[in-house]
Amino acid sequence: MKILFSFLFLIFSVTLCARENPFAATETFEQKKQEYLKQIEAEKQAQKEAEEAIKKEKELQELASRLEKEKAEKEKLAQMAKEEEAKRKAQELKLQQEKVQKEKALAIEKEQKAIKYNPLQFVKFKVYESSLVIYIDGTYKLINQDVIEKSNKFIFDFKAHADFYTKRKVLQHPFFESIAVGNHPDKGFFRVVISVKGDVKTFKEDVQIKEGQIVINKLQ
Repeated sequence: MKILFSFLFLIFSVTLCARENPFAATETFEQKKQEYLKQIEAEKQAQKEAEEAIKKEKELQELASRLEKEKAEKEKLAQMAKEEEAKRKAQELKLQQEKVQKEKALAIEKEQKAIKYNPLQFVKFKVYESSLVIYIDGTYKLINQDVIEKSNKFIFDFKAHADFYTKRKVLQHPFFESIAVGNHPDKGFFRVVISVKGDVKTFKEDVQIKEGQIVINKLQ
């Protein structure tokens, strides 16, 4: 009996001891453990997302920086191109101005060297290096023009009832020999005759009566 009691006491003691063991897992502990694991997982996920956000922000900053540099480079190139264009235009303007000045100087020199002959108020002549210009008052209409190849002459007849004596001038010129203006009042016209040196076919007249002039050019 004593032995049985002792055995039952031992079993009860072991059972009680096992139930009160602080190291034994309980339902609350398992629940807390699961919550803790979930919290750890959530913190890891949050940290991962934060790292990804930081990485993304860094990439965006790098992209923004690169775009800013590219923009600055493009603006720099555009400014350089603008400055080069301005220099080119300035150079073109300078060359154009120089060209105009040169042309003006040549025109002045050409006029200074021209042989001028004004036999009548309504007929005037200018002889240049390789051309001769006849200026006719617009009130006189050209009614005939001709080329006499045998004597190397250009003839121009203008309708008019004028009263003047024949005018003639011998030219000291390598291409043009003489100028003559003759009156034919009975036939109602006056005639301009230009004699050239050499074959008349090597000259070409450019009649521009609307502008009141006739130009005879030595062909090159």
